[in-house]
Amino acid sequence: MLDTTPESKRSFQWSWFFLFGAGLCLLVGAWLLPISIGSVHPALLSEIAKGSRSVTDVGAELARQGKIGPARVLREAGASVGVSNFETLDVALANHSSISGNARIWNGHNPLLDAGLIPLQSSADNAQPALRALLPEANRAALRAELQQTTSPGGRAILLTLDLQDWKHFSPVGTGGGQPLETTILLIALLHESAGLAPSLADEIAALAHASRKSRNLATLEAFYLDALSLAQRLDGATIEELLRRVQDLSTVAQYAHFANRPEVDFPLIYTAAVMSANPRGVADYIVRFGDAGIADLGQAIALGDQALHALLDKPARIGRGGTSANLGETARIAREHPTLLLLAKFAMFLLGAVLFVAGWDGIRANPELATRGPAATLQPLRNGLIGLLFALILSAVSEPFLLKANSQSDYAAEKRIIPVEKPEETPSNPIETEAPSMFDNLDLTTILTIAAFLLIQFIVYLICIQRIHQIDRLDKPPLLKLKLMENEDNLFDAGLYVGIAGTALALVLQVMDVIRADLIAAYSSNLFGITCVALVKIRNVRPYKRKLIMETEDPPKSTVRRAQSDSEPAEQPELLT
Repeated sequence: MLDTTPESKRSFQWSWFFLFGAGLCLLVGAWLLPISIGSVHPALLSEIAKGSRSVTDVGAELARQGKIGPARVLREAGASVGVSNFETLDVALANHSSISGNARIWNGHNPLLDAGLIPLQSSADNAQPALRALLPEANRAALRAELQQTTSPGGRAILLTLDLQDWKHFSPVGTGGGQPLETTILLIALLHESAGLAPSLADEIAALAHASRKSRNLATLEAFYLDALSLAQRLDGATIEELLRRVQDLSTVAQYAHFANRPEVDFPLIYTAAVMSANPRGVADYIVRFGDAGIADLGQAIALGDQALHALLDKPARIGRGGTSANLGETARIAREHPTLLLLAKFAMFLLGAVLFVAGWDGIRANPELATRGPAATLQPLRNGLIGLLFALILSAVSEPFLLKANSQSDYAAEKRIIPVEKPEETPSNPIETEAPSMFDNLDLTTILTIAAFLLIQFIVYLICIQRIHQIDRLDKPPLLKLKLMENEDNLFDAGLYVGIAGTALALVLQVMDVIRADLIAAYSSNLFGITCVALVKIRNVRPYKRKLIMETEDPPKSTVRRAQSDSEPAEQPELLT
């Protein structure tokens, strides 16, 4: 691609090696910085976890409060993620696990059950799931007798649903198969009366019970009771209570019931994440978004501590797998205290390092005896700068694997259950207004970066074509030879179209393989930019220059004609003299 016109020999410049080495050092340094957009760096997560409560500390605190069931679940989850120091938790369990009576059946203390007004009975020595513990007729009768004394409107609304008959999946209470429904309703009423539900969840359940009795539409209420039954079949009373103290709405209850019904899911780990973070909704959304990989990341955060778990859920993002877990000096602390500043520094280092790297490499590989002159020389720094910018974009994208990678379709989302509502009919007096989708709805950061990369590639191809035209024009050769050289470069002048088609095909293949997010706008932009680049090169540059060469070939300059005439005159004079 260099001009073949020789120039005076110049000495080799060692500064190109300095630029190349400086650029390489900046690129490596930017790569190692523990900060990213689409993921959380392991070193940053370890820095955030400093001073946080471990799973052992949280479990020991629950054990000291007499919540034996939740504490044991946390111990099981901690062991599954590699935590080995359970001395504090084991001591707390040993000191507070000697419980009896209702606390043994519930596997923990409950204010209403500890009062001794509800004599529960159990023949099992160990704690059982809440459904099995409360299902015996004597226990149901004792619960119902005591709970009917309540004066709270919410508790009474829940208990009144015992008399409803229009269930689709449950047998009504009082019939041969109505024991599971009765046990579930009594369990919810017990949690409501003993402050075992989050305030917002308790209000939502009470309002739903009242509205369902009034409208006789039991779809949503029955779905909630099915979710509560699923949890009661797997967890003991204290463990359910500790979860529902943190759950804020019915949809989150449905999501955890869905988790509990999946045998392949590590439910103790999910439960531990919900309890440690006090954000069950965030944990559920994280798992629905990232699937099995998200559960593994939650386990890694649990092993570090509750602050690491908060950081993972607040972002929310995956844990980066390509980074090092070392602290890298003070950079991890800076990333924690000033994340935006370090992120800007990272991309600035990528950009400057890429430009220096490309400029140094271009100088090292160039032949010192040949140099590009004229207008083509002024385009060389611009071309190197654009190549460096493209290189920086590629490195930034590679360093952010989760930013471009499409999320796998997770099947952890629970079925949405809502009360069916009739849609209003559209009439001339009551038109239904629909908002037209905006053309920029699908333009996220990934799409913008992809379009920018394709546009940058075409700018580079355009500059290379312009440089080649200038190089041919600078040759000290006849116009006819230059014209043939231009025709020989037709494939180069069509390179924009080839590159554009290749970019579109590659993007579509990667989208089909779920390597990157599906986005047709970004994919087809490559083809559009390629067509535009080739049109500009051939119409604006190639065609006028070829026209100039053809004119020079057919109509040579006057100086050339005069020189040809003067050369032919001596040959004719002797003939005239004879």
